[in-house]
Amino acid sequence: MRSLVVMLLSVVLLCPAAGWGQGSMTSSSNFEGAFAPIGVGARGLGMGGAFLVLADDASSTYWNPAGLGYLTQREVTFMYANLYEVINNGYVAYALPDAGTGASGLSWVALGSSELTDANQNEKSWLENTLSYSYARRLNDYVSAGITGKFLLVNSDLTDGNATGFGVDGGISVWPDQRFGLGMMLRDIFTQVNWDKNKEKQRSPFKYAVGIAFVPLNFLRTEIDLSGSEEEVIKRVTGGGELGLPLRGLEDVFMMRFGLSRVVDVDKRFIYSAGVGINIDRLKLDYAFMMDNDSDLGNAHRISLSAVLP
Repeated sequence: MRSLVVMLLSVVLLCPAAGWGQGSMTSSSNFEGAFAPIGVGARGLGMGGAFLVLADDASSTYWNPAGLGYLTQREVTFMYANLYEVINNGYVAYALPDAGTGASGLSWVALGSSELTDANQNEKSWLENTLSYSYARRLNDYVSAGITGKFLLVNSDLTDGNATGFGVDGGISVWPDQRFGLGMMLRDIFTQVNWDKNKEKQRSPFKYAVGIAFVPLNFLRTEIDLSGSEEEVIKRVTGGGELGLPLRGLEDVFMMRFGLSRVVDVDKRFIYSAGVGINIDRLKLDYAFMMDNDSDLGNAHRISLSAVLP
C-alpha cells in the first residue's frame, strides 16, 4: 500500500512537470498543489468537513474565517497526521476573540512527502506550506463576516523549482436563531503561485461552499454543505453532526461525530467519517477517522489537541 501511495503522488506531480517542459503552461494555468484540500482539525473532519456554519473555534481560520466572530476566549489548536504512511500533514492555529476591533487568527498548514520518485526512480520530495492571517467581525447579533489572506510556499526537487504565491478566502455566517444557521465560504477568490525557475504563473481555481446548520437539541448539532468550483459547479454534498451528552452542563464534555460525503463526479463514491471529542476544563482532544470507498489508499486518522487560554 505504501508503494501505491508513492506511485500515485509522484504521477500527480510529474504530469504538470511534463507540461512545463513542453512550454504549455501559461499565466492562466491552474494550480491545485499535490493534494486536494483535505481539511484541518479533527473536530470538523470527524463531521465529514460539514463545518463551515458550525465552525466557532480556532480551526475557523480554515473552514470559515467568519466563525472567529463567535469566539469568546483565546484558543490554540494543533494537529499532526501521517497519512497513508507517506504524507505528513501538520496544522497550528492561534485565534483571538473580538475585543472591540474584530477577531483574528494565525494559522500554518504543512502538507508534503519526502518519499516520492521521479521517472528514473530517484527519491524526491514535495512540501507545501500555507501561512494565513484571518480577520472576522460581527456585523450585528446575527451575522459574522471574515476574510483570510494566505502566503503559499512550495518546495520541491521533483518539479522545476520552487514556488511562492498569495491567496484570499472569504466567508460569512448567519444565525437568525440559535437553532438555525446559514453560511458561505469562498476559497481562492484570488490565488496565484509563481515558479522561480521557469517564471510561470499559475492560478488556483475559485471554489465555493454553502451550508445550512440545525441545532435541534442543546447536545446535537448538524450541518449539510454543498461545494463546487469554477471547474465543477457541484462537486460534493456533505452532511455531518456531533452528539454530546444529554445532561445539563455536560453537553460538550464528550462528543461523538459522524459525517458522509457524496462526491458527485464519481459514480457511487462516498467518504465516511466518524470521530470523538473530549473536553476537560480548558483542554480539548479530538479524533477523526475517514474512509473513502473509491480509494485504494486506505483509511485516514487525525488527532487534534486544543487549549482555551486564559
